[in-house]
Amino acid sequence: MKTTTQTYLNGLDITLGPDQLTFLQNITAKHLSAYSFNNLAILLDPTGILSLNLDDLTHKIVTQGRGGYCFEHNKLLFDVLQDLGFEVRAKLARVVYGRDADVPRSHRVTLVTLAAETYLVDVGFGAYTPLVPMPLSGAEVTCVNGARYRVKALKQGEYQLEIVKDGAYFTLYHFDEGSYTESDFVVANYYTNCHPESKFVRELVMSRITKRETFLILQAMFSRITPAGRTDHVIADGQDLQRILKAYFDLDLESVDCDRLFSKTLVSLS
Repeated sequence: MKTTTQTYLNGLDITLGPDQLTFLQNITAKHLSAYSFNNLAILLDPTGILSLNLDDLTHKIVTQGRGGYCFEHNKLLFDVLQDLGFEVRAKLARVVYGRDADVPRSHRVTLVTLAAETYLVDVGFGAYTPLVPMPLSGAEVTCVNGARYRVKALKQGEYQLEIVKDGAYFTLYHFDEGSYTESDFVVANYYTNCHPESKFVRELVMSRITKRETFLILQAMFSRITPAGRTDHVIADGQDLQRILKAYFDLDLESVDCDRLFSKTLVSLS
């Protein structure tokens, strides 16, 4: 077992049991609860390129607890599962959010095959991330937090992940059975990290998902979402942001960084 794999498992206090699906369910939920989805590193260092080196990812996400976005979270979990002997394939998805739009493949996901069933495993899609592995069979899955999802098959080898919103299915992203290499993810990560049309270079986007509650920051709005409803709070200033990051995301940022984040991405909406 790699040192990075052991560090990851220790960080989540999880061990590989005899039932692979149960392990996959547990590791997905624990990862989403422990490690936040965020683009803090991009906003705080706009000239830097996020490292996809495995040691760097383990240090940032697990040791430092700083979280990250899809190319970081899903690369780390992919490598852990592969090291543990799971049959895994990395894919690139198009995020559409219900639109019929020509958009680039800018989201990394993992397909895991257990016996005769293949599952979509994603720990890096923000507030809409399923808490459980999603079967490609098309069966609807209700997560413990009440969110309902399914993977819908399209034409041969193509799929879309859907969530139930307002009583109807809403498409989150498309993915396929195409072959992708790490070089493809390096290019996609560069686009998402640097392109002026990428929301991650312009907007603060954060989430952490537990079994009972989802915590979400979109620009100047902090939201707490439960099956019973949603409460919103407009972030007042850098000090307020610092408090929220510590209390709900377990992130201890310096006040100067919180002031920079607020002035750069939040003040126009507060």
